Amino acid sequence: MLGHRLKNYAVDLLNNQQIRGWVFNKLRTRQPVHLKFYLDKVFIGETVADTIRKDLKDQRIHPDGRCGFHFQFPSDTDLSRYSQLRIFTGGSKPLCTFATEAIPDVFSSDPPRIFFMHIPKTAGTSFNGFIRQRYPADTTAIHIESIPSSGYPDLIKQKRYLAGHFRIETIKQHFDLNLFSLFTILRRPQAHLHSNLNWLRGIAAHPENKHFLDHPHHIQALGLKLNHSKNSIGDILGSLVSNLKGLEIEMFDNRQTRHFLDYKPERVTEKDLQQALENLKLFSGIGLTEAYEPFVKQFCNTYNLRFIKQVVPLNTSKYRPLYNVNDSGMHDILRPLIEYDLRLYQTARQLIHKQLYHG
Repeated sequence: MLGHRLKNYAVDLLNNQQIRGWVFNKLRTRQPVHLKFYLDKVFIGETVADTIRKDLKDQRIHPDGRCGFHFQFPSDTDLSRYSQLRIFTGGSKPLCTFATEAIPDVFSSDPPRIFFMHIPKTAGTSFNGFIRQRYPADTTAIHIESIPSSGYPDLIKQKRYLAGHFRIETIKQHFDLNLFSLFTILRRPQAHLHSNLNWLRGIAAHPENKHFLDHPHHIQALGLKLNHSKNSIGDILGSLVSNLKGLEIEMFDNRQTRHFLDYKPERVTEKDLQQALENLKLFSGIGLTEAYEPFVKQFCNTYNLRFIKQVVPLNTSKYRPLYNVNDSGMHDILRPLIEYDLRLYQTARQLIHKQLYHG
């Protein structure tokens, strides 16, 4: 029992073909853990958690990151014949157990070609996780904004699902929209703006950390102001609205609407909104953060997948709210930053309702 409790672990990916994750013993971090996999009482294989997980090393969760594992189920495995998947690291008590009925199925034939325009802070991380469970191994590419554009032709040839923090302008420039169905998720603008501001405050919560120092100076300065100003949050944000400049405009002025534009305006106007609404029509699937599960259910219905309730949300803020997102006074202060996002969001809601209830 004690040995079991000393294991730190996580499962990052699980479907009816494979399981990926990491595990290590807190007292012997540099000694790889041996894993054995069982379906009910049937032994199906084993592996050692010794692949490098750079993310765990960078986050100082593990000293050298050599604790990752990947196990491929035998090709003839039929999970429906069993009730549980159990993983053991020694002893009689499993490290973890999964009901097989809750393990997602991978597409049985060629999965759809999808490009997901990931607007930050909209549950895109959760949707990417959902997709990775359903697509065959090595057919998805996420956060492709970190890849040089010279690599995009290879992605188009090799992958079925692409996702990135791109605006429609960049997607049109580098990807043939005849090859992909476009998907995206929008979020209630008041909550979306708050999430972005809270993220900014979080960056500057510990200005001595490398995470803070890795960000541009204007991000650092604004984050510090949100953390350490003696003024009220209303005064700080009122000043922000009145004095936006440079990259701050791109970050906070109707940020969701900007994702649907073929250019970068100085400030979003009525004319820009109209183009955003036209580009909204290019999308085969539009979700709302506030109705994330119905969005995923609709995806499963469209592509004949078994729906399994997902554990969400992922990538949530660790910090207390910066202000009450439902406060009408704050709405009045911040309205100039979201007035066009509000109209875009309302139009998206109407389109989704029409698709769901009128075909």
